[in-house]
Amino acid sequence: MKLVRFSPLSIIVIACIVSFGILWIVQGAYRVVIHEAGGGTLFTVGLLLIIIATGLALGISATSIKKVEKRYYDIKTLVGKEGIVKQSIPLGGRGVVYAEGELWTAMSDTALPAGSRVKIVNIEGVVLTVKGKEG
Repeated sequence: MKLVRFSPLSIIVIACIVSFGILWIVQGAYRVVIHEAGGGTLFTVGLLLIIIATGLALGISATSIKKVEKRYYDIKTLVGKEGIVKQSIPLGGRGVVYAEGELWTAMSDTALPAGSRVKIVNIEGVVLTVKGKEG
């Protein structure tokens, strides 16, 4: 289950909408008790206002949140891991390898076609050195 985080502004907007709806309900209840005319309708309108506005506010807030995941780890931990060649690596050239959920620039001593399974043997800067994996 993903936990959705709302911005402080979204929380303030939702609180204002709910407060307005509560005030509307209180006004409707006041009319019922004091004036005994038309209050039931205002109560219903206030309740519907709270439900609809809160649902819209939550829906808009939740869909406008962009989840950004940034991975921080020791890059040397990639050595020994496996990857898949996404863009072929020509002999003496560079290609692209997918490893640990990210795309990496990679080079190899041998030509490797796209789709090949590889093992990461070294890393210099942000360029992986890979070798073809048997089997």
